[in-house]
Amino acid sequence: GERFVVPLSVPQLPERFYFLFGAQISTAGVDASDAEACVAVYEAVRRELESCIDFLLSKRQQDPYRALLPRAAVEASWNWTRQAPSFTL
Repeated sequence: GERFVVPLSVPQLPERFYFLFGAQISTAGVDASDAEACVAVYEAVRRELESCIDFLLSKRQQDPYRALLPRAAVEASWNWTRQAPSFTL
């Protein structure tokens, strides 16, 4: 007969979350029925979003406290009174 193998998954420890709010993109004066104007706004949003994601990915690679264990060790050594440093914008 067939043998049942229980699937095993080992979750990874959580890493630091990175958030960045990009530049505001005005939609005032954009007529929703104007396809060219909508495409222009869409492209502006896409460029801004991609640049923010690229920036955060590069900063994440340089973050020595990205992983939970080193970050928790540093914060514990400070008696949990401060957070591990991140990066400046």
